[in-house]
Amino acid sequence: MSLVITSNVNLEDVNTQSNIFKPYSYTNSLNNNTLKIPPNSEIALQSCKINKSGVYTLSRLNNVFGIYFGKKLVDGTYELADSTVSPMIGNIGDLNQGDYVETNIRDLAEQIEIGMKNVISHPAVIKGIDSQGNVKAGLVCNASYDTNLDFQGYNWVLTEHTATEDATDQLDVDIEVSNLTGPDDDGSLGLYTLDEGLFTNLKKQHIQVRCDAYPLTNYGFKGTAGANAGNHKGIVFDIQAANNVKASQWIVGLVRPNIPSNFNANNEGIEYLPTYFEPKNQASFQPNQFYDYCVRRVGSKLRIFQSCIKSSRTSGNSQDLVMEPIVYYGYGGNFDEEYDLATNASGYRYIKFALSNEKIVIQISADSTNWLDLINQDQRTTPAKNSIATPINCTQWHLFPAMSLSKATSIEITDFYIYSALQPDYAIYNEKSNWWVKLCNDGVSNIFGRDVETRPWNDYAVAAVRDPLGIDSHGILDQSQLIFTLAPNDDYGRIVTQPTNTQFTLGFVGRSIVDTLNDSDNTTQTINSDNTPKLISNVSLFIRLNNFTQNSTNARRGTSTSKIIAHLPRFDNSGNETGGLYFEPQERVYLKLNNSNELTINQLDVDIVYDNEQLCTAITGKTIIVFHIRDSK
Repeated sequence: MSLVITSNVNLEDVNTQSNIFKPYSYTNSLNNNTLKIPPNSEIALQSCKINKSGVYTLSRLNNVFGIYFGKKLVDGTYELADSTVSPMIGNIGDLNQGDYVETNIRDLAEQIEIGMKNVISHPAVIKGIDSQGNVKAGLVCNASYDTNLDFQGYNWVLTEHTATEDATDQLDVDIEVSNLTGPDDDGSLGLYTLDEGLFTNLKKQHIQVRCDAYPLTNYGFKGTAGANAGNHKGIVFDIQAANNVKASQWIVGLVRPNIPSNFNANNEGIEYLPTYFEPKNQASFQPNQFYDYCVRRVGSKLRIFQSCIKSSRTSGNSQDLVMEPIVYYGYGGNFDEEYDLATNASGYRYIKFALSNEKIVIQISADSTNWLDLINQDQRTTPAKNSIATPINCTQWHLFPAMSLSKATSIEITDFYIYSALQPDYAIYNEKSNWWVKLCNDGVSNIFGRDVETRPWNDYAVAAVRDPLGIDSHGILDQSQLIFTLAPNDDYGRIVTQPTNTQFTLGFVGRSIVDTLNDSDNTTQTINSDNTPKLISNVSLFIRLNNFTQNSTNARRGTSTSKIIAHLPRFDNSGNETGGLYFEPQERVYLKLNNSNELTINQLDVDIVYDNEQLCTAITGKTIIVFHIRDSK
C-alpha cells in the first residue's frame, strides 16, 4: 500500500507554459526510479490542493443574448407589430453545447464586445471585418471599476456613423457581381458584362445582375424629404439605352443579398429568392425574379413594384412575400396617369433611389439635375397603402443595386452613394455583419424573417399606414436605440428571445429587457450594468489520470471508457469555491487497475477537467494531487 504525490513544477504561476507543466495538466516523470505496482491493485484519490481563480464560467447556459437596434417598444403605443426590427440573437464566446470556458473579467468584456458586434448587423454601426473574422463596429464593452478598483460590472457605448457619405460615380464591379438568374459570367459565357457600373446584356435573353460591392447608404437625406429635391444621395440608373430599344423590358432597383435558392447541373446558383416568396403572383415578372423595390417598363408603361404581403389573396400562401405595384399616379402628384415610356414625351433618362432609415424616395429625371418624385411619403397626407413604399425593415438593412434586361442593350449606374465608414473588407455574404444572410444560412429565414415581414405595415390588405422613421437633425437614425434582450420576453417576441439567458452574466438581475440608457448624446448611447456579475465557479471538476490502466464510464460524453478517477465538488472541505482549495474525500472510492501482472510506471499524466473532459484552465499556481494505491479488496 503506498501514496503517490504529484504536482506541477515549481514557480508554475503562468498559464502560458507548455502543457506538461500547467497546473491543470501536467506530467511527473520518475526518471530511473520507476514505480512498481503489484498485481491486482486499485487506486483512489487521497487529497487534492488547487488554486482556482475567481473567474466567470461561461457555457451555453449563460452566454446567449439578443440585440434590438430600433425604436423602443412601449406597451399600447408602439408594439412589436409596429416595429420593423427583430431582436438579433448572439453568443458570448464561440461555444458548442456542453463546452465550458472560465475567463477573467477583462477577457469576458472582450468576448461580450465581439459577440455583440457580430450580431448588431446595421450598416449604420458596422464597418468591416477584422483579421480574426469578426465585425468591426462602433460598439465597445469595457469592464467598469470604482475608485477602489473593485469590479462593478460592464459599460457599453454605441457610436453610430453620421450622414457623411462619399459618392462613387463609377463603381468598378468587374468581380463583385452576381447573376441572379443564371450562372455567373467571367467573360467566357458571353452573356453579359458589368464594368464600372455599365451593365450590358450580350444576348437576347432575360438576365438580372446584382452589384455586390457595398449596400446603398440609408443616410440619403436628413429630416423630411423635400418635394422633388435634387440633393438626395442614393443610386442613379441611366436607362436611356435600354428604353430606346423597341419593346425593351428593363428593371432597375434594390435587392437584399438572398442566397441561391436553386442550382443548375453544375451546382451553380441560378435563382436567388427568399424562401417565403411567391414567384407566380405577378405574371409580368420572370419566375426567378425578385426585387425589394424596383422601377420597370411593362409594355409601354412605367411601373413601380415592391415586396410585401397581401393577406387577402386567396391563391397560395397569403403570408408569403409577393411583388405588388405601387400606384404613383392619380392622387394630385406629379403624374395623373401611368407614364408612357414608349413615347417618353418628357425625355426621362434617369431613375434614383434614395434611402433614409426606413424611408425610400424614388425619383425620375431627364438630366440628372432636376428631379421629380415618383414615390415620396413625406409629401403625402393620408395616402392609400398601395401608393407608398412600405418601411425598410431589418431584412432589408443591406440593399444592393440590381438591374434586369431582356434585350441586347445596357443600363448604367451613374451615381452610387455608400457608407464612407464601410471598409474594403466588407463582404456581402458575411453572416456576422448581415442578419438576413445568417437567417438564410441557418435555414430559419422562413421563421424569423417572415415574422418581421408579415407585420401590418407590410401587408397590402391592411389599410392602416405607418409613418416611416428617418434620419434626425444630427445625421443619425431617428429613435434607433440599443436594447438588450437577456431572457425570454413576450413584448420583444417569445420565440426569438427564448434562447437568451444572460441576465446574470451581464449584470442585469431580474431584467429580461434592458431598454433604458444611462447616457446619450447626438451620436452615442451608453448602458451600464445594474449589478456586479458574481465571479464564481459554478461547476464541478474531475481528476483524470491518463496513463494508468483504470477505467470509468463518462455517460455525459456517451463513452464507455474514461480515465477519470475522482470528482471534485464545487465547494472544498472548508466551503470555499474559489482561491486556494483543499479536497479530501471522507470516503475514498477505489478503481481497479485491472493488472494481473506487476505494472511498471515511469511517469504520471494528470489532468483537471470538466464533466465533458475539457481542461479547466481556471486552475492557477501550485497543484498537488495525492493518490492512494492498495491491493484490490
